[in-house]
Amino acid sequence: MESKFVIFGLACATFAFCVTVDKLIQDRKHAATAARLGCQPPPRLRHRVPFGLDIIYELFRADRKKSLNTTAIFTIDPNNLQAILSTQFQDFSLGTTRRANFMPFLGHGIFTEDGDEWKQSRAMLRPHFVRSQISDLRLEETHVQSMIRALPLDASGWTAQDDLQALFFQLTLDLATSFLWGKSVNSQNTVLGGDTTTSSLGGAVDVIQFGKAFDTCSKWLANRARMHDAYWLLDGKEFRKSCKITRRFVDHFVETAMREGS
Repeated sequence: MESKFVIFGLACATFAFCVTVDKLIQDRKHAATAARLGCQPPPRLRHRVPFGLDIIYELFRADRKKSLNTTAIFTIDPNNLQAILSTQFQDFSLGTTRRANFMPFLGHGIFTEDGDEWKQSRAMLRPHFVRSQISDLRLEETHVQSMIRALPLDASGWTAQDDLQALFFQLTLDLATSFLWGKSVNSQNTVLGGDTTTSSLGGAVDVIQFGKAFDTCSKWLANRARMHDAYWLLDGKEFRKSCKITRRFVDHFVETAMREGS
Protein backbone atom coordinates (compact mmCIF):
# COMPACT_ATOMS: atom_id res chain seq x y z
CA MET A 1 0.00 0.00 0.00
CA GLU A 2 2.79 2.41 0.91
CA SER A 3 4.54 1.71 -2.38
CA LYS A 4 1.39 2.78 -4.24
CA PHE A 5 1.37 6.10 -2.39
CA VAL A 6 5.07 6.55 -3.17
CA ILE A 7 4.51 5.88 -6.87
CA PHE A 8 1.52 8.23 -6.91
CA GLY A 9 3.56 10.93 -5.15
CA LEU A 10 6.44 10.56 -7.58
CA ALA A 11 4.05 10.75 -10.52
CA CYS A 12 2.49 13.96 -9.18
CA ALA A 13 5.90 15.47 -8.50
CA THR A 14 7.11 14.54 -11.99
CA PHE A 15 4.01 16.06 -13.56
CA ALA A 16 4.41 19.28 -11.54
CA PHE A 17 8.09 19.45 -12.49
CA CYS A 18 7.36 19.00 -16.21
CA VAL A 19 4.62 21.66 -16.11
CA THR A 20 6.92 24.09 -14.33
CA VAL A 21 9.81 23.50 -16.74
CA ASP A 22 7.49 23.89 -19.75
CA LYS A 23 6.15 27.17 -18.38
CA LEU A 24 9.68 28.48 -17.77
CA ILE A 25 10.70 27.57 -21.32
CA GLN A 26 7.62 29.26 -22.77
CA ASP A 27 8.17 32.34 -20.63
CA ARG A 28 11.77 32.66 -21.81
CA LYS A 29 10.73 32.17 -25.42
CA HIS A 30 8.07 34.87 -25.12
CA ALA A 31 10.48 37.20 -23.34
CA ALA A 32 13.05 36.77 -26.12
CA THR A 33 10.41 37.47 -28.78
CA ALA A 34 9.21 40.54 -26.87
CA ALA A 35 12.77 41.86 -26.60
CA ARG A 36 13.38 41.29 -30.31
CA LEU A 37 10.20 43.18 -31.24
CA GLY A 38 10.74 45.92 -28.66
CA CYS A 39 7.55 45.13 -26.76
CA GLN A 40 6.80 46.73 -23.41
CA PRO A 41 5.12 44.82 -20.55
CA PRO A 42 1.32 45.10 -20.84
CA PRO A 43 -0.56 47.05 -18.15
CA ARG A 44 -1.88 44.81 -15.40
CA LEU A 45 -5.36 44.85 -13.94
CA ARG A 46 -4.88 45.83 -10.32
CA HIS A 47 -6.31 43.71 -7.55
CA ARG A 48 -6.43 44.12 -3.77
CA VAL A 49 -6.42 40.42 -2.82
CA PRO A 50 -3.67 37.90 -3.69
CA PHE A 51 -4.21 35.86 -6.87
CA GLY A 52 -6.84 38.36 -8.00
CA LEU A 53 -9.52 36.69 -5.90
CA ASP A 54 -11.38 39.98 -5.53
CA ILE A 55 -11.68 40.23 -9.32
CA ILE A 56 -12.87 36.65 -9.56
CA TYR A 57 -15.45 37.43 -6.90
CA GLU A 58 -16.72 40.34 -8.97
CA LEU A 59 -16.97 38.00 -11.96
CA PHE A 60 -19.03 35.64 -9.82
CA ARG A 61 -21.41 38.45 -8.94
CA ALA A 62 -21.60 39.84 -12.46
CA ASP A 63 -22.01 36.62 -14.38
CA ARG A 64 -22.70 33.95 -11.76
CA LYS A 65 -20.11 31.76 -13.46
CA LYS A 66 -17.18 29.71 -12.22
CA SER A 67 -13.59 30.75 -12.87
CA LEU A 68 -10.00 30.08 -11.92
CA ASN A 69 -7.11 32.51 -11.67
CA THR A 70 -5.27 32.69 -14.97
CA THR A 71 -3.43 35.17 -17.18
CA ALA A 72 -5.13 36.90 -20.11
CA ILE A 73 -4.01 39.79 -22.26
CA PHE A 74 -6.52 42.17 -23.84
CA THR A 75 -5.59 44.63 -26.56
CA ILE A 76 -7.30 47.27 -28.68
CA ASP A 77 -4.08 48.64 -30.15
CA PRO A 78 -4.40 48.77 -33.98
CA ASN A 79 -0.80 47.63 -34.50
CA ASN A 80 -1.34 44.59 -32.29
CA LEU A 81 -4.54 43.67 -34.10
CA GLN A 82 -2.85 44.09 -37.47
CA ALA A 83 0.01 41.82 -36.38
CA ILE A 84 -2.33 39.14 -34.98
CA LEU A 85 -4.76 39.11 -37.91
CA SER A 86 -2.48 39.96 -40.82
CA THR A 87 1.22 40.73 -40.83
CA GLN A 88 2.26 38.13 -38.20
CA PHE A 89 -0.73 35.84 -38.48
CA GLN A 90 1.48 32.74 -38.70
CA ASP A 91 3.02 33.54 -35.28
CA PHE A 92 -0.30 33.21 -33.46
CA SER A 93 -2.64 30.28 -32.96
CA LEU A 94 -5.87 29.37 -31.20
CA GLY A 95 -3.91 27.10 -28.87
CA THR A 96 -4.51 23.60 -27.57
CA THR A 97 -6.68 24.81 -24.68
CA ARG A 98 -9.32 26.46 -26.85
CA ARG A 99 -9.18 23.65 -29.39
CA ALA A 100 -9.75 20.95 -26.79
CA ASN A 101 -12.41 23.00 -25.00
CA PHE A 102 -14.46 23.75 -28.12
CA MET A 103 -14.01 20.38 -29.84
CA PRO A 104 -16.97 18.52 -28.22
CA PHE A 105 -19.35 21.23 -29.43
CA LEU A 106 -17.87 22.59 -32.68
CA GLY A 107 -15.71 19.70 -33.87
CA HIS A 108 -13.07 20.29 -36.54
CA GLY A 109 -13.51 23.61 -38.30
CA ILE A 110 -12.48 27.23 -38.64
CA PHE A 111 -13.08 27.94 -34.93
CA THR A 112 -10.90 25.10 -33.66
CA GLU A 113 -8.14 24.58 -36.21
CA ASP A 114 -4.78 26.18 -36.99
CA GLY A 115 -2.41 26.06 -39.94
CA ASP A 116 -3.35 24.09 -43.04
CA GLU A 117 -6.57 22.78 -41.48
CA TRP A 118 -7.72 26.35 -40.82
CA LYS A 119 -6.84 27.37 -44.38
CA GLN A 120 -8.91 24.47 -45.71
CA SER A 121 -11.91 25.51 -43.60
CA ARG A 122 -11.54 29.11 -44.75
CA ALA A 123 -11.41 27.98 -48.38
CA MET A 124 -14.67 26.06 -47.92
CA LEU A 125 -16.41 29.13 -46.46
CA ARG A 126 -14.97 31.72 -48.84
CA PRO A 127 -17.48 31.11 -51.71
CA HIS A 128 -20.33 32.02 -49.34
CA PHE A 129 -18.91 35.50 -48.79
CA VAL A 130 -18.57 36.71 -52.36
CA ARG A 131 -19.74 40.29 -52.89
CA SER A 132 -22.74 39.34 -55.02
CA GLN A 133 -24.14 37.09 -52.30
CA ILE A 134 -23.46 39.44 -49.38
CA SER A 135 -25.01 42.45 -51.17
CA ASP A 136 -28.20 40.57 -52.06
CA LEU A 137 -30.60 41.63 -49.29
CA ARG A 138 -33.69 39.84 -50.62
CA LEU A 139 -32.92 36.74 -48.59
CA GLU A 140 -32.47 38.77 -45.43
CA GLU A 141 -35.67 40.70 -46.09
CA THR A 142 -37.66 37.47 -46.28
CA HIS A 143 -36.57 36.35 -42.82
CA VAL A 144 -36.85 39.84 -41.32
CA GLN A 145 -40.48 39.99 -42.47
CA SER A 146 -41.06 36.60 -40.84
CA MET A 147 -39.70 37.98 -37.57
CA ILE A 148 -41.94 41.05 -37.79
CA ARG A 149 -44.97 38.82 -38.31
CA ALA A 150 -43.90 36.80 -35.26
CA LEU A 151 -43.98 39.85 -32.97
CA PRO A 152 -46.87 39.53 -30.50
CA LEU A 153 -49.66 42.09 -30.83
CA ASP A 154 -51.88 43.47 -28.07
CA ALA A 155 -55.62 44.12 -28.28
CA SER A 156 -55.05 47.47 -30.01
CA GLY A 157 -53.09 45.88 -32.82
CA TRP A 158 -49.73 47.28 -31.73
CA THR A 159 -46.73 45.17 -30.75
CA ALA A 160 -46.72 44.30 -27.07
CA GLN A 161 -43.72 44.38 -24.75
CA ASP A 162 -41.80 41.18 -25.32
CA ASP A 163 -38.36 39.60 -25.00
CA LEU A 164 -36.78 39.82 -28.46
CA GLN A 165 -33.78 37.62 -27.69
CA ALA A 166 -35.49 34.40 -28.81
CA LEU A 167 -36.76 36.04 -32.01
CA PHE A 168 -33.33 37.43 -32.89
CA PHE A 169 -31.78 34.01 -32.27
CA GLN A 170 -34.27 32.40 -34.65
CA LEU A 171 -33.71 35.15 -37.22
CA THR A 172 -29.96 34.56 -37.05
CA LEU A 173 -30.45 30.80 -37.33
CA ASP A 174 -32.71 31.13 -40.38
CA LEU A 175 -30.32 33.55 -42.09
CA ALA A 176 -27.21 31.50 -41.31
CA THR A 177 -28.67 28.22 -42.55
CA SER A 178 -29.92 29.89 -45.73
CA PHE A 179 -26.59 31.62 -46.27
CA LEU A 180 -24.30 28.67 -45.55
CA TRP A 181 -26.40 25.61 -46.41
CA GLY A 182 -28.64 26.99 -49.15
CA LYS A 183 -31.77 25.99 -47.22
CA SER A 184 -33.25 27.66 -44.19
CA VAL A 185 -34.51 25.70 -41.20
CA ASN A 186 -37.31 28.31 -41.00
CA SER A 187 -37.27 28.23 -37.22
CA GLN A 188 -39.52 31.30 -37.09
CA ASN A 189 -42.33 29.13 -38.40
CA THR A 190 -42.54 27.69 -34.91
CA VAL A 191 -43.62 31.10 -33.63
CA LEU A 192 -46.02 31.55 -36.53
CA GLY A 193 -47.66 28.21 -35.82
CA GLY A 194 -45.78 26.11 -38.31
CA ASP A 195 -44.02 22.77 -37.98
CA THR A 196 -41.21 22.62 -35.40
CA THR A 197 -39.14 20.15 -37.42
CA THR A 198 -37.15 20.33 -40.62
CA SER A 199 -39.07 17.40 -42.10
CA SER A 200 -39.52 19.34 -45.35
CA LEU A 201 -35.76 19.14 -45.84
CA GLY A 202 -35.65 15.36 -45.78
CA GLY A 203 -35.64 14.54 -42.09
CA ALA A 204 -37.26 15.27 -38.76
CA VAL A 205 -34.88 17.42 -36.76
CA ASP A 206 -36.55 19.50 -34.06
CA VAL A 207 -35.58 23.17 -34.46
CA ILE A 208 -36.70 24.18 -30.97
CA GLN A 209 -34.69 21.36 -29.43
CA PHE A 210 -31.66 22.43 -31.45
CA GLY A 211 -32.04 26.07 -30.35
CA LYS A 212 -32.14 25.10 -26.69
CA ALA A 213 -29.20 22.72 -27.07
CA PHE A 214 -27.14 25.34 -28.92
CA ASP A 215 -27.81 27.90 -26.20
CA THR A 216 -26.89 25.38 -23.50
CA CYS A 217 -23.61 24.50 -25.24
CA SER A 218 -22.72 28.18 -25.62
CA LYS A 219 -23.20 28.78 -21.89
CA TRP A 220 -21.08 25.74 -21.02
CA LEU A 221 -18.30 26.86 -23.36
CA ALA A 222 -18.28 30.33 -21.80
CA ASN A 223 -17.99 28.70 -18.40
CA ARG A 224 -15.24 26.35 -19.51
CA ALA A 225 -13.31 29.18 -21.21
CA ARG A 226 -13.14 31.01 -17.87
CA MET A 227 -11.47 27.94 -16.39
CA HIS A 228 -8.70 28.20 -19.03
CA ASP A 229 -6.39 25.16 -18.75
CA ALA A 230 -8.74 23.59 -16.18
CA TYR A 231 -11.71 23.66 -18.59
CA TRP A 232 -12.04 19.88 -18.29
CA LEU A 233 -13.21 20.27 -14.69
CA LEU A 234 -16.50 21.59 -16.06
CA ASP A 235 -18.12 18.69 -17.83
CA GLY A 236 -21.49 17.11 -17.40
CA LYS A 237 -24.33 15.10 -18.87
CA GLU A 238 -26.24 18.23 -19.91
CA PHE A 239 -23.27 19.55 -21.90
CA ARG A 240 -22.56 16.24 -23.63
CA LYS A 241 -26.23 15.68 -24.49
CA SER A 242 -26.57 19.18 -25.92
CA CYS A 243 -23.43 18.69 -28.02
CA LYS A 244 -24.88 15.50 -29.50
CA ILE A 245 -28.12 17.27 -30.38
CA THR A 246 -26.38 20.14 -32.16
CA ARG A 247 -23.98 17.83 -34.00
CA ARG A 248 -26.87 15.59 -35.09
CA PHE A 249 -28.74 18.66 -36.34
CA VAL A 250 -25.81 19.81 -38.48
CA ASP A 251 -25.09 16.26 -39.68
CA HIS A 252 -28.62 16.18 -41.08
CA PHE A 253 -27.86 19.06 -43.45
CA VAL A 254 -24.44 17.71 -44.38
CA GLU A 255 -25.94 14.33 -45.28
CA THR A 256 -28.75 16.03 -47.24
CA ALA A 257 -26.23 18.09 -49.23
CA MET A 258 -24.12 15.00 -49.95
CA ARG A 259 -27.16 13.06 -51.19
CA GLU A 260 -28.25 15.91 -53.45
CA GLY A 261 -24.71 16.37 -54.76
CA SER A 262 -24.15 12.71 -55.57
